[in-house]
Amino acid sequence: MPYVQGAGMGVPARRVLRRVEDGLHGVCREGCKINYLLFDGQSVKWVRRPRHPPRKENIMELDSREKWLKKAVDGMRPMFKAAGAEIPTGLQILVSWPLSKGRGVQGEYYHAGWAADGKTPYITVTPTLADAAETLSVLVHEVCHACLPKGTKHKKAFAELAAGVGLEKPWPATTAGEVLKVKLAELAKKLGPFPHTAMLRHDPTKEEKPKAKAQMKLGCECSEGLAVWMTPRQAEDFGVPYCPQCKKPMVEVDR
Repeated sequence: MPYVQGAGMGVPARRVLRRVEDGLHGVCREGCKINYLLFDGQSVKWVRRPRHPPRKENIMELDSREKWLKKAVDGMRPMFKAAGAEIPTGLQILVSWPLSKGRGVQGEYYHAGWAADGKTPYITVTPTLADAAETLSVLVHEVCHACLPKGTKHKKAFAELAAGVGLEKPWPATTAGEVLKVKLAELAKKLGPFPHTAMLRHDPTKEEKPKAKAQMKLGCECSEGLAVWMTPRQAEDFGVPYCPQCKKPMVEVDR
């Protein structure tokens, strides 16, 4: 690489000069080409380029939901430590439908016995959530379960820990208190946007077919107390029965 002298060589100490193809480039700490020297063998030309945009400070750029949730749990460790609990290491966080049948379940904790290796505890968060504050509130609830012995559920030990970190009852479906809301808002700001789009529980583009009656009640005016039950499909395929007294077709009556 040729040695270049002359005006315009005042390169700050934080940059280094390296040869790229036919030029000498000034490179900042981030690796961006800010200024460069063109040397064609006879003359030197100093060209300035705009500086790279400043990095956002104290904001994590997390490209997956699981990374975001894992960093969130790491950010909660001091809060749980102050409440006298220790978040277990190796805790896995997933965005997934819970195994419970309840449609209103937003998160679940699975102890290590659910894992194939018998060592890895899991937390699932429903994909219907996309709001960072709401997601973090659900995560705090499930982390409380992770910090307690198996089988504790929502009993006294859970209630004490949940209240200690700022959750409010009812304990099976807690909400964040005012103090906890502030803490979670600060954590969400540090983590950046939650990289997830909420998933719907149904397909809004699918046309819903009207539900057919399971069975209908057939009767006749002349035969009080006589009733025949059959499905609309049976009535369509085989026809309605006739009254045994007046020999007329039976009609649908109120149940």
